[in-house]
Amino acid sequence: MAPTTASLDPRTPVVVAVGQVSQRAEDPTQALQPTALLAEAARTAADADGGHALLAGLDTLAVIRILSHRYRDPAALVAADLGITPARTLTTDDGGNYPQMLLNRACLEIQAGRSEGWLIGGAETWRSRNAAHAAGLDLGWTDQPEGVEPTEEVRNPHKLFLPHEIDRRAILPAEVYALFENAYRAAKGWTIDEHRDRLGRLWSSFSEVAATNPHAWI
Repeated sequence: MAPTTASLDPRTPVVVAVGQVSQRAEDPTQALQPTALLAEAARTAADADGGHALLAGLDTLAVIRILSHRYRDPAALVAADLGITPARTLTTDDGGNYPQMLLNRACLEIQAGRSEGWLIGGAETWRSRNAAHAAGLDLGWTDQPEGVEPTEEVRNPHKLFLPHEIDRRAILPAEVYALFENAYRAAKGWTIDEHRDRLGRLWSSFSEVAATNPHAWI
């Protein structure tokens, strides 16, 4: 049985709202830069639950490292765009583990009473950036000056790539994940054809979801 409101610990971490924005600008000069996209996603989330009051109550704004345009403190730009002043801005180094890691940390801090609310987000604009580079266009996206720093940069304790991986060019997800998949197939005793068919069925179900999701790119 789910706990009633009266019995719920007031320090229980809760995901209050989620926002998502997809940018499909054909003209790269009309595209929003990554931090602006993230701010728009935050507004979308806030509109669903409390509006500006929800954003104003945040004490921590954390942004997973943005790769398509480098910022020194992207969370500060997002906060300025939203008109809020969180006590902390966080960014990360490279790694696909960070969305879940930051969520875990936010929950633990809220539960322990060290924080009241986090905004966690990420944004990329590879399509617009690459189109601008190909056309020789300067999009005028923000370059923060030296000396700008987040309150904290969250770093992995280990290197993202090891020397023997670099030597064998096993770095990109398309290269590394294929090794994972083949090891998994072998451990399960499946033939290559059997595993191919399993993956085909899996991706077919993904496609059914994507067909009705406005944020699906294809």
